[in-house]
Amino acid sequence: MYLYIIFTLLAILSFFQIANYKIKQYPHFYDFSYWIWIWILIFISGFRWENGTDWDTYYTYFNWLKDVTCIGYMEPGFTLLTSFNSHYFNYTTQLTSIAILSIVPIALQYKRISPYPLFSLFIWYATNFANIFSVRQTIAISLFVFSWKFIEEKKLWRFLITIAIAMSFHLTAFVVIPTYFIWHRYFSARFYIIVLSILTLISFSSEGLMQNIIYAIGGDLFKEKLEFYMEQNADSTFGSAYSTSQILIRGSVNRIFLFFIPLIFLNKLRLENSRLNAIYNFYFYSYVLFLIVSPISPALGRLGTYTDMAQALLIPYLFTIRIDKKNTYLLIVLIIFYFIIRFKGIVFNYYDLYIPYNFVLFQ
Repeated sequence: MYLYIIFTLLAILSFFQIANYKIKQYPHFYDFSYWIWIWILIFISGFRWENGTDWDTYYTYFNWLKDVTCIGYMEPGFTLLTSFNSHYFNYTTQLTSIAILSIVPIALQYKRISPYPLFSLFIWYATNFANIFSVRQTIAISLFVFSWKFIEEKKLWRFLITIAIAMSFHLTAFVVIPTYFIWHRYFSARFYIIVLSILTLISFSSEGLMQNIIYAIGGDLFKEKLEFYMEQNADSTFGSAYSTSQILIRGSVNRIFLFFIPLIFLNKLRLENSRLNAIYNFYFYSYVLFLIVSPISPALGRLGTYTDMAQALLIPYLFTIRIDKKNTYLLIVLIIFYFIIRFKGIVFNYYDLYIPYNFVLFQ
C-alpha cells in the first residue's frame, strides 16, 4: 500500500508542476517538495527490514565481515563500506549509507538537468522505486549519473576516476565508459531507427548470435561471468515473475514508447539542446544494451540500467515545447496512466519482497 501512496502523491505534485500551478505564498514550493521527498525516500530505504531483493545475501555478508577491510567476495569499495558499518555501527546504518549514496547523487543531477525535477523523480520512482531498495549496483549507477557533469564538461580523467570508484561497488560499471564519447555526438533519427530495428530482429530471432557478440566484446572474463549467469538462469529468472521472453517483450514495448514517441516531437530540438541530445544518446545506448543482453539472461539486462536513468529526463522535455493547456493536461494524464500500468508491473515482479513494509523498530 505504501508504494502506491508514494506513487499517487508524486503523480499529483508532478501534474501541478507541469501545469505551472503556483502558490504565491510559497514560491519555492516545488523545490522544497522535491528535496523533502528525496529525504523521505532515504528514510524509507534506510529503516526498512527484510524488504527488497537480495536481502539475505547482503545481510549475511554484513554479518560475515568482522574487521574493516576491502577484501571479501564482493567488490572492494562495497566491502570497505560494509565492513566499516559492520564493525562500528549496525545494519540500519549500512542501509542508510547505501540509500544516501544511491539516491542523492541522482537527485542532484535530476535537479540540475530536468526541466521538471518532480516529474523526473516521479518517473524514476515509477520505473525503479527511486532506488529505495538499494543494492551495490544502485550505488554504481548513482556514481555514473553523478559523472554526467564531467562528461558534459569534457573532463575525461574525473569521469574515469568516478567510474573506477563505481566499479569498486559493482564491476558492471565498466559498461558506461563508451558514454563519454557519445554525449556530444549527434546521431540522426534515421540512424537510431536502422540500428534498433536490426538489433530487434536479431534479438527476437537469434539468441546465439547475441551471445557470440558479447563474448567477442567482453573477452574471457566477461565470458566466464556470462556463463555463470546462464547456469544460474537455466531454470529461473532470478526470482522475477516474468520469463525471459516476457521480459524482452515488455522491455521492448516500454522502450518503444519512451524512445520513439518523444523522438517524433523532440528530434528537431535535439539540434538546439545539447543536453537533450546527450540524454537521447544515452537512452539509445541503453536500448542497444537491452536488445543485446536480455535475450541471453534477464540478469544481464541490468547492464542497461546505468543509462536507463536518462528515461526520467526524456519525457519531461515534451513539456518544453509549445502545447496548449488542454492538450498539456491530457498528455500528463495519459503519461501518468501509462506509468500506473508500468508501476503495477514492477511491483508484481517481486511483490512479496516489497509488500508489506517492515519498519526496523517494529522487528
